[in-house]
Amino acid sequence: MLSKLEDIQIPNDILLSLKKTPKALIKLVAWYVDIAPANQTKLIKDLGEYVVQEIEKRASEYPLAWGLKNLVISLSSYLRSEFDRVEEAGCIAAKAFQEHQENTLLGVSYFILGANNRSVGKLDKAVRLLIQGQDLIPIDSIFGVYKSYSNYQLAEISVFIKDYKSAEDFYNKTIELSSILNHNKTYFRAYTGLGNLYLSTGELELSKKYIDLSLELKGLTKAQKSKAYCDLGRYYFLKDDLTKAKELLQTSLDLRISAGLEDASVTSSIKLVEVLIRLGELDKAEQLLKDALMISKKYKSKNKEIKLYRLLAELNREKKDWEAASNFYQKYINQQEQYQRGQLRKIYEYKNDLIVQQKQVIEEMHINVQSSISYSKHIQTAFLPSLQKLKENLGDTFVLFKPKDIVSGDFYWFRSVENTIFLAVADCTGHGVPGAMMSVLCNSILDRCIQEFELRQPAEILDKARDLMIRKFDENSSDMMDGMDISLIKIENNSLCFAGAYNPLIVIRNQEILQFKGDRQPIGRYQKMTPFTTQQFELKEDDKLYLFSDGFQDQFGGTRNKKFGYKRLLSFLLKIHEYPLEEQEFILLDVLIKWKQDYDQIDDICVLGFCWNPSDY
Repeated sequence: MLSKLEDIQIPNDILLSLKKTPKALIKLVAWYVDIAPANQTKLIKDLGEYVVQEIEKRASEYPLAWGLKNLVISLSSYLRSEFDRVEEAGCIAAKAFQEHQENTLLGVSYFILGANNRSVGKLDKAVRLLIQGQDLIPIDSIFGVYKSYSNYQLAEISVFIKDYKSAEDFYNKTIELSSILNHNKTYFRAYTGLGNLYLSTGELELSKKYIDLSLELKGLTKAQKSKAYCDLGRYYFLKDDLTKAKELLQTSLDLRISAGLEDASVTSSIKLVEVLIRLGELDKAEQLLKDALMISKKYKSKNKEIKLYRLLAELNREKKDWEAASNFYQKYINQQEQYQRGQLRKIYEYKNDLIVQQKQVIEEMHINVQSSISYSKHIQTAFLPSLQKLKENLGDTFVLFKPKDIVSGDFYWFRSVENTIFLAVADCTGHGVPGAMMSVLCNSILDRCIQEFELRQPAEILDKARDLMIRKFDENSSDMMDGMDISLIKIENNSLCFAGAYNPLIVIRNQEILQFKGDRQPIGRYQKMTPFTTQQFELKEDDKLYLFSDGFQDQFGGTRNKKFGYKRLLSFLLKIHEYPLEEQEFILLDVLIKWKQDYDQIDDICVLGFCWNPSDY
């Protein structure tokens, strides 16, 4: 058995102690639980089985053997992502240690169970077990390192729920305990944890400081080196040094493959593919994506699978294979939505369980609320014009529509009356359910202006819409300041009329941006209300027209967590306006994802673009 374990050798003093007394089994288990997490290779299974066999040989001589055996099985199963087996063996171990009042070993069992519950998304239970576990483990015990590991796990949970201040505190506590223990493995985890945290918050130089510290540690395993090189590759990617990023990410991938770390190799592949696409090495990127997708499905790594679908969409867009790009993009959107709902549910369960000990009731309520919101999405979608209908009436068209939550306060609106086209992009107060309710109301109001009041001039439509909005709220004695911002156009023959409430219309013609700004007032109650104004101009063939809400330009991201910005958006539209409209949508989505990185989407996003071609009308 040991000949298969390469350089992982059981220390001679432990082997000699085992010959003298079965109590040395605790030393053997302590060595295993210390070395195993840093060597997550297929050989860990062999090593775990060897330790279990040594325990079984002495089971009749030592009452703690049953607990120790299940502790090793639990940890070995955790490292192989066999989560059900972790829970079963871990609970048996915990019960055995409770009966023998072995609090230190009980604390280690709680740690493994806590880490396992974090992996399966039971964050509330994970936190309780991790805190209980570290309270039971003395820092000066043979298992003292697990007091440090517990703080690392709590830091990772804090990152997941985006409590970055707590995460930073837990990582620093891990470093403090690592210093007392003089333990490089927990130093490494804390350093790389802080490195990733600062990558997420855009503090790149601080991030590199901690990644460099992790690489300076002695005795790093292949698994650890691959992790650090992957993080460093991300740093150089964000610094736009693609050559250096490619070199480091390829090294990370090679190390993970040689160490048998299949699931972790997907992470390196994802980052490497992003670099390869930027460098135009599409064939290599495509093969990596196919291999990585197969592995992510094997390990049921849903979050990685979603990222791979996005990259496959981006890759096929670069190859001009629009059908494949569209298919992968749709898979990405659908699975991302499902995954985000699941992640939100996990955070929701965690936070609420800490406040109220009625988890089952809350879960049922949340599921009911989520079901209602999901159904509301179908209702709201029914109010939106289909892309097919837009293309039939406008010609070459795209709509980038990304609600912040499941339903949206942004909406786009289209009507055709007597050979006259009316088109709008609107942004209602709020997002989520309140915003969606406002969008349905505002959609109805626009319809009334056209159908009931037979208004045809954009400014008159906005004046009437404001009047109807204020009256609607006054009926309920409301002093609410809710309303909407909007860009509204009317096209008749080659003539276009525009009116806006805050939001603009952008026309790009002959490499020049023509801006038509809306009036500085909303559709709704306002301190100084004046009549809206209509701007008119003649369209020319191949004019590109864009209407959008403020969600894209206000999105925070980039290396300094700043807004994307209105001027940057105009500059980008000018850069891409000659591309096919369908391709423009993919490019804008890609830019948004890369800009946003791991930051939250702060508002609903809607961008609509089309090309004026009189022959299409």
